[in-house]
Amino acid sequence: MKFLRILLIILLLITFGCKEKDIFYYPNKDWFENEDSLIKIEHRAINFKQLRNTIRNIYQKEKVPYVEMQKNDSTIKIIPLQYDNDGYYKHKNFVTISQDSVFTMTGSQKIDQLQSIMIKQYSNNGRKPEYAEDSKSVIIIIDMPMDEKGIEAEKLLFKLISTFNEINIKFDNTLELYLAFNFKQAPPPLHLLLDL
Repeated sequence: MKFLRILLIILLLITFGCKEKDIFYYPNKDWFENEDSLIKIEHRAINFKQLRNTIRNIYQKEKVPYVEMQKNDSTIKIIPLQYDNDGYYKHKNFVTISQDSVFTMTGSQKIDQLQSIMIKQYSNNGRKPEYAEDSKSVIIIIDMPMDEKGIEAEKLLFKLISTFNEINIKFDNTLELYLAFNFKQAPPPLHLLLDL
């Protein structure tokens, strides 16, 4: 009997110790198929400006950057889009989030409104001109001060992903999370603007 108890305890320890981690891919797993082109960014050790510049540099080398985070028993892998604030974009497709606010074409709101704003964006399907054309067009921009540490970006990403996953369930897991990083730049000094 004692032998059976010990055997049962060992089996339980092995079972729980070998639990396979869940891996979540954003935008989706297909983006991670070509492993030779992927380059992992160690985002926790750098500031937000370095993170954004690293993403740009990796894309310039025709490689694909990704950020990997751990939360509980899950691994989260994110391939950010390349976003340089130039070129032609339909800004109604953007949702920009910072640590305390959410910005869209309709204005600025507190970060606790993120879920309702994202639902409006993902469900619009061209009905209202101030929201995204369709769910595939929504792009989330993470916007933080340049000197903010990568760990702060990770906290904001966890909040975003948690909110996105809740919304995605309502859409029968058909949504994809497209996101990019942008950093806030200080405006030029006033005397330089007056010289124009």
